[in-house]
Amino acid sequence: GYLLGPGFDAPPLAFDRDELEALALGLRLLQREGDPILNGAAQSAFGKIKATSRIPDTLDNTPLYAPAFGRHEHLHMMSILRMAIRNASVMTLDYEALTGEQTMRQVKPLALLFFPTAHLLAAYCLLRQDFRNFRIDKIASCIDTGESFAQGKPRLIRDYHAHTAAEAKACENQTDCG
Repeated sequence: GYLLGPGFDAPPLAFDRDELEALALGLRLLQREGDPILNGAAQSAFGKIKATSRIPDTLDNTPLYAPAFGRHEHLHMMSILRMAIRNASVMTLDYEALTGEQTMRQVKPLALLFFPTAHLLAAYCLLRQDFRNFRIDKIASCIDTGESFAQGKPRLIRDYHAHTAAEAKACENQTDCG
């Protein structure tokens, strides 16, 4: 909570119906796709929003669903990777490539990507000296090396966004969609 001095006032948190529906769907997607910690955070946020909303029944009655058709066995790994991203920790991955080859990679994890058929870790791969996406379900284990890349993280994030923008542009031009 917070306390405001005399003469100060904070407006109530007010979402319109479309915003509440967007929040409901987003939280439902997170409950399906997120790791156990994010799932709990989504449930907690759902309760807080509902408690402060002028139309609290909207969240429960929003007919926008994100049904879970399969079980993701790798969700526990997402909690570890989220913390590594947050803390800018270099990680060593024991990874099985789509070809079946087993590799060890040291990476600087940057983001988690959620696609309908796969969850990916976007990272800067120190072996390849380039950005790579790793399917989370193919990561057998990951270990924090104890090395931080916090100082270089903002530049890496900018470079990653430039890299993905260039890839998207190449796909638009159909020159290289790899």
